[in-house]
Amino acid sequence: MAVHKDLSLYPIENAAAQVYVCVGWIDPRLHYPKGIVDHNLMRRIGVLCKSPARRTRGWHPCTLCREYPVRELIGMQTIELGDGEIDVAGSDKVYACPTLIYHYILRHGYRPPAEFVDAVRALKI
Repeated sequence: MAVHKDLSLYPIENAAAQVYVCVGWIDPRLHYPKGIVDHNLMRRIGVLCKSPARRTRGWHPCTLCREYPVRELIGMQTIELGDGEIDVAGSDKVYACPTLIYHYILRHGYRPPAEFVDAVRALKI
């Protein structure tokens, strides 16, 4: 899986004049922010992961613990993560994330950027 610094430009074709930035494309060799993420935010991210905006080519393992396939209980359903991407529309950009972001937050303490957290909280879910 590709590695991108949080809030760096996301390389997407046909973005239709919208700015896409990366969130959650982490790697064990590089520092990533850690912190607590509240249950409501996790629920919202989980809902997005159930219906990815884009599917990727193949399944990706967790880059931190090497779990493969990555399975997480989201709501009342076990979901396999690592084969798609989610989009979160903010006020002036779209945040593009791997579905593995849910696992990274839950199991590895990853803390997404505050502006991404605000955008997720603003979603009508």
